[in-house]
Amino acid sequence: MAHPPSFLDAVSKNIIESANSIDAHIDADSLIDRLTLDPSPTSTRSRNALSELKDLARRAPAAVVATERAVPTLARLVIRLTPGSGVVQEEDEWAEPLQDTLEALRYLIGDGRATDSKDDAVRMRARDVAELVVRHAENGKQLLRLLSLPDASTQHDAMALLQRIYLQMPRPIDDALLADPLAFNSLMHLLQNCQIDFVRNGCVSLLLLLTATNEEIQKIVVVNGVVESIFAILKEEDLSVG
Repeated sequence: MAHPPSFLDAVSKNIIESANSIDAHIDADSLIDRLTLDPSPTSTRSRNALSELKDLARRAPAAVVATERAVPTLARLVIRLTPGSGVVQEEDEWAEPLQDTLEALRYLIGDGRATDSKDDAVRMRARDVAELVVRHAENGKQLLRLLSLPDASTQHDAMALLQRIYLQMPRPIDDALLADPLAFNSLMHLLQNCQIDFVRNGCVSLLLLLTATNEEIQKIVVVNGVVESIFAILKEEDLSVG
């Protein structure tokens, strides 16, 4: 018969978790050093560091966030890796590291499902990360520009990150979207013309989130016939599932 965990078991578990957290923090700090010291964000060294940091963000987000430079460094990498920044030009240079950066930031924010009182730290971390990303990405404008890039996976990762940020602080994203007609046009173009399911579904999810509370965005969506497009996609999805 199994016995309930003893006090010593609980203490041992806490010690192991603390040690792992310290190790992860040290690893994150080292990876950030590699990223900031390398002048090229697309070099093999930077790509490897970014891939490792993304994996660490998935496994130990709190330890990465505790590394003071982590979130600002990743947010600035989004700008540096975006075509037109003067740092990268070819798609095979920027696409993969940019996707890794967006995914890492998404892991650091989390999925926003923390509900218990013990998860107060998780909610606070999500809010803090979202605020830092917005601040270092031109109040969200840089993330919206990614919607016009010619790479479906990057578009999808950008929309996924925007949703995570929006759940924490919708106002900056609303303001950035309303101030940039090109970003809204890119989003609507993807919804109405993209034939890739996961990208199109990402558009639907983001638009449903954007229109849930903002009346100005609701009006734009209605005027441009986006509602009909969303219903058509949802109906198509229901038929494919059924």
